[in-house]
Amino acid sequence: MRFTAQGGGSAHVTPEHVVTPLEGLRRVLGADTEITVHAGVFPHAKLRPLPPGMATDPETGEHGVRLEHRTADGTVLTAEHRDPAPWWFPIILADEVAELVVRTRLTLPAAGLHRLSVLGTGRHTLRVPGNADQFHERLQEGDDIAALLLNPPSHTFTFTAGAGPIDVELLISPQRNLPYPVTLTGLGYEPPRGTDEKELEAALTAARAADVAIVLVGSDADTETESLDRTGLTLPGRQDDLVRQVCAANPRTVVVVNAGAPWLMPWAHEPAALLWSWFPGQEGGDAIADVLTGAEPGGRLPTTFPATEADVPILSTRPDDDGVLDYAEGDRIGYRAYRPEGVLFPFGHGLSYTTWEYLRAETVDDAADGSVDGSVDGSVDGSVDGSVDGPVDGSVEVTLRNAGDRPGREVVQAYLEQDGALRLAGFAAAEAAPGQTITVRIGVAPRKPSSGPHRLRIGRSAADLPLTCTAI
Repeated sequence: MRFTAQGGGSAHVTPEHVVTPLEGLRRVLGADTEITVHAGVFPHAKLRPLPPGMATDPETGEHGVRLEHRTADGTVLTAEHRDPAPWWFPIILADEVAELVVRTRLTLPAAGLHRLSVLGTGRHTLRVPGNADQFHERLQEGDDIAALLLNPPSHTFTFTAGAGPIDVELLISPQRNLPYPVTLTGLGYEPPRGTDEKELEAALTAARAADVAIVLVGSDADTETESLDRTGLTLPGRQDDLVRQVCAANPRTVVVVNAGAPWLMPWAHEPAALLWSWFPGQEGGDAIADVLTGAEPGGRLPTTFPATEADVPILSTRPDDDGVLDYAEGDRIGYRAYRPEGVLFPFGHGLSYTTWEYLRAETVDDAADGSVDGSVDGSVDGSVDGSVDGPVDGSVEVTLRNAGDRPGREVVQAYLEQDGALRLAGFAAAEAAPGQTITVRIGVAPRKPSSGPHRLRIGRSAADLPLTCTAI
């Protein structure tokens, strides 16, 4: 699994640098700790972009490639140098252009079976010395230019070669039945490697010998991007097998899930620890390493994680054949729509390195005590106001105790119970030393459908609400 810092499409900006979890762990653990790394399995549909220093323009010697526009008889209309990049867009196609040719000299790191990919629509031909020509064709359905830009098809070729420089040539016959005269292309590469079985066995051997095993699984920016819907919630490739087998090989296994949206985790209770890192940005590797080595995790789930795909209340939002989308579920969406038995991890869930006792909760008439609606007494506990959008009809004060032996941070959540369903009404974050009892105040926005008192339930997630009081 490759570390992914951010999602695709509009969720992507080019960072100055990206700290990987391996780099973060080496920083916090120091040179005296031995860390071995194994690929395990290869779940990605697309290869990594061609490394910048690996390709050289055969004409200029600069890092990058030579891009030629040719006519049907092979005449070169234009030729230009292209710098290394994940892809080149827009490539403007004149009417007489029948073929694009990408030429480059690759410096291969090792001998063996290499993988080279090219992005874009049309017919693609790869020519490598000592290998037969290979062909691949993919045409775009429809004329959505966003689909081409945000989710271009990837064609992967394999060839055998030794280490060192080799000249390769890609011939691209671009798709020309589209309403726009532009296209894109880009190269990806993967060095020689073993099969999933061989790589998995190497990972298991290392896990058995390790004091602690850390498994990184998840998705990537090609899977979680614009103009693309997921067809299922199972982690790509053999990642579930990897987690289960490593957990069986080493009981001190930590699983880090690097993903931007929920996936199924049928093995969730098998590892000794489970950290959901999301797509954490360019400093994500340092943050992951800090949490794994004792820094207090502060996150709480903003969505529900289902136990199985069948437990998801709404699986499709596609209109019917007549273009009609029936919103029959009303406001029973998200955590309000799940059956308790269908939830793996509930909305608001998140653990701490300490434990908490919820002692009492009582509503407060803000108008009577002169305080500002939704305010939090930061002088008492350093907590942060988390009232949800809407009119604040009052507040609730919650007293809790850090029952563990180390400092911690808790997110106290208030849910309004109406018509048998829960609705988040507010929350506050608080920090406390070991043994300290604190009180936080949460501004409550009930959005009451009818007059009269309503039950307010207090706790640490939508499924763990030990305290109850009456809402104003």
